[in-house]
Amino acid sequence: MACDFLKDLAEAREYSSEHSAAFLLDSDPLGFNLKSSERSECIAGALQCGREVAQTFLDANGELSPYALAAKLKIKVIEAALTPARTVISVFDPALHTVTLNSIIFEMIDTVMSRYGTGELFGRFTPQEVAICHEFFHYAESLDDNLFSKQCKTVLWRVGAFAYESTIPAVSEIGAMACAKSLCQLVVSPLLLDMLVWEGMDSGQARRWFDKLKRSHP
Repeated sequence: MACDFLKDLAEAREYSSEHSAAFLLDSDPLGFNLKSSERSECIAGALQCGREVAQTFLDANGELSPYALAAKLKIKVIEAALTPARTVISVFDPALHTVTLNSIIFEMIDTVMSRYGTGELFGRFTPQEVAICHEFFHYAESLDDNLFSKQCKTVLWRVGAFAYESTIPAVSEIGAMACAKSLCQLVVSPLLLDMLVWEGMDSGQARRWFDKLKRSHP
């Protein structure tokens, strides 16, 4: 079904950042039930936050490669098999000051990109570098509680005048996606990394993932 995947990928490449952000909110139980006005605010605020964080990195460091920027920030980048979390692409650990790239996932991504001839998907950046730039946003979050992604919250439950609020994981991921897109100057969404992962695991699952992406709207 190579033609099906390439057709879906070609369509997904045209989706805006707002479209990808809507998909992430739809996939998050805490974001799915937001009111329309809250949803729009979350998407716009998270995307702007991610772009501002990226610009802050660029202003302070210039256009360093992701690995060079990580070294300058004293963030150790390692590759390791993250099991059983097979679908986790990468993770930032603020305690250890590390970005871990899931070697299992990147082997899968490399296989899919070679199979379909999509090596140019992320321009001059490798999938690993895009993931590192994604994690730079989470690094920034660990330093600044005033970022939009840390302040944007939803009420989980109320008891009288007391309300228990929680941040929305998808808002953080939208910000990280926007940060990576800006730092890597991508014309496509970094979310396409996920599409490559699902194709590597199960073509049927990749098709279902894309169908859900297609149905999402800002």
